[in-house]
Amino acid sequence: MSARRFVVGGVERLARLGAAGPAPARPSDVETTEPMKLHPTMDEDGVIHYDD
Repeated sequence: MSARRFVVGGVERLARLGAAGPAPARPSDVETTEPMKLHPTMDEDGVIHYDD
């Protein structure tokens, strides 16, 4: 028998789904972090700024 290695990961967000689709946020659901910025900023001239 070979040895198995399991890694346990955490989940930050959970979607509650029902017959009518995803459930809205509950009043007790408190968001403690701001959304992450995924892409660098591009100005109107097309110049990308990475330091924002």
